[in-house]
Amino acid sequence: MVLILCISASVSALLLCFIIYCRSQSKDLVLRLQMFLVICPNLIMCLAFVFWGVSEGSLFEAVSCSALYFRRPLLLLWTAPYVNELTGKFKTFIQNYSCETEYIVFSAVFYSVLFKSALNKSMNYVGFEGVMIILYFVVALLFELFYIIF
Repeated sequence: MVLILCISASVSALLLCFIIYCRSQSKDLVLRLQMFLVICPNLIMCLAFVFWGVSEGSLFEAVSCSALYFRRPLLLLWTAPYVNELTGKFKTFIQNYSCETEYIVFSAVFYSVLFKSALNKSMNYVGFEGVMIILYFVVALLFELFYIIF
């Protein structure tokens, strides 16, 4: 299933590129196809990593890679040359809040997996070492909340 999803992501990206740059004449259609090019292959790869994590049992890698592919469309839209052609609240969100949203989503997902791993490992340590591992992650989460709030 993972291999099929990876192949379909690459085929969809190549097909959309071919349609956009070789066949499309309408500017509105090109803009919509470019949006599909940004979103579809990345979401397919996100699903591939979810299935890979379920089949292999490696939660840390699957969640990290899925979060990267899930947030990648925001980065691609933020750097796209056609972002000025977008309209309304979507354009405002992409231009003003895209980077912060990427950082917050990725950090929240990444720290939650790390915290779960640290919590499991801290059960193997006795006393001071276990407390210090949890304390380090609590400090990291407080820094994350500080960044989000301010």
